[in-house]
Parts: sequence; structure tokens; C-alpha cells
Amino acid sequence: MRDVDKLIRRVLALTIRYPKRPKTKGDILRYALYIYLKGDCRGLCDAIYKATVRFQYKRDVIGIYHKNLPLVFPLFCYKIAVEDFNAPLRWKISYWWPITDWKSRYRFMRWLIKKYDKVEL
Repeated sequence: MRDVDKLIRRVLALTIRYPKRPKTKGDILRYALYIYLKGDCRGLCDAIYKATVRFQYKRDVIGIYHKNLPLVFPLFCYKIAVEDFNAPLRWKISYWWPITDWKSRYRFMRWLIKKYDKVEL
């Protein structure tokens, strides 16, 4: 089953269109979702950090340990993940969802992209 999930994720990654020069925060999150689905990282924090490094957007604020992600993307927070996207409480220490639960991460990122699509950089 894991191979089928990997294939689905890679196909979804191919459907994501992101600009070469982002104009909104949604564009950066769209690229982060692409990175995540492609399998270049295991969690969303790392994917968003890699996207900010790629586009040189506030990577110094976010920091390598990603603790300041909510300063740049305030809606990217554990409380929303738990209340609206069923992140289990026990995973708060590291990953918000189990590593295998990519579908919840996908829904959360699609929601974030919609929220930040009109927010200019």
C-alpha cells in the first residue's frame, strides 16, 4: 500500500503549478506542497523552510529549526491543525500527524494556500 501512496503523491506533485517568481505567500506554500508531495521531506515545516530558502523569502526569520514559521505564516499553527484537520494531540512534539498520514497534510496545505493566495510578499 505504501507504494501506491507514493505513486499518488508523485502524481499529485506533478499537478501543482507554481510560478518561478512568487508574488504571494500562497505561491511559496504551493511550492512547499510540491516539495512535500515529491518526497523531498517528511513534514510540512521542512517543506516550507526549503521553499523559503529557494525563493530567499524570510528564511532568516524562520530559522533552521522552523520555530518561527508562525511569524511568517500565522495560520500555520498546531491549534488549527488539531481543531480543523484532525491532527492527534500526541504528535505535538515533532510531527503533527503520523508520517504516513500525508492526506491530512495535503488538505491542510491546500487550505493554507487558499488563505494566503491573495497575500502579497
